[in-house]
Amino acid sequence: MKLNRTFAGPAEMPATIPLFPLAGALLLPRRPIQLTVFEPRYLEMLDDALSGERLIGVIQPSVDEETADPAPELYPLGCAGRIVQYAEIGDGRCFLTLMGVARFHMAAEAPSQGPYRIAIADYSRFAEDFHDAIRTSLQATDGAEQRGFPRAVGADQAQQMTGGEGEADVVDGGKPVETNEKGIGLNDEIVARRRRR
Repeated sequence: MKLNRTFAGPAEMPATIPLFPLAGALLLPRRPIQLTVFEPRYLEMLDDALSGERLIGVIQPSVDEETADPAPELYPLGCAGRIVQYAEIGDGRCFLTLMGVARFHMAAEAPSQGPYRIAIADYSRFAEDFHDAIRTSLQATDGAEQRGFPRAVGADQAQQMTGGEGEADVVDGGKPVETNEKGIGLNDEIVARRRRR
């Protein structure tokens, strides 16, 4: 596991990724989302992800209602998120911040040894997510440096320290997802519109 790991393109992403099906939450490339993890299967997934590349695939269930089904049908598009922060609360919960890396198409589900699901992920259709990340990263560090922050300060910290007035568009938070956007929430048009906000 490398700290501050970046991925330059689809070829650098792992072929499989653990899945975290979340109704009503949408992770986008280069955007953070904060989650509370408490189910034992997802705590195990978190533990496994922390010992590897620190990646989790956030994906929408295709049913609108809450269901007791442990393996609901899923939309085929998701977004890989890298664990950039986590905290063990002590009551069986963990707080977690994922930073969106890139969208993926779920080609299939892989057999899982654990209690959570795993996707065979195809990132090739979303190569622009990686190119935009490089440009945003450079703009963020250059903008931080121009405002008197050393290059070692990351875009997130510079954005927080400046009250959000920096050039980088990297801090966004989880946006509520409209029901009609769930299935198309990760398509190019929706992602482009949300990036402009």
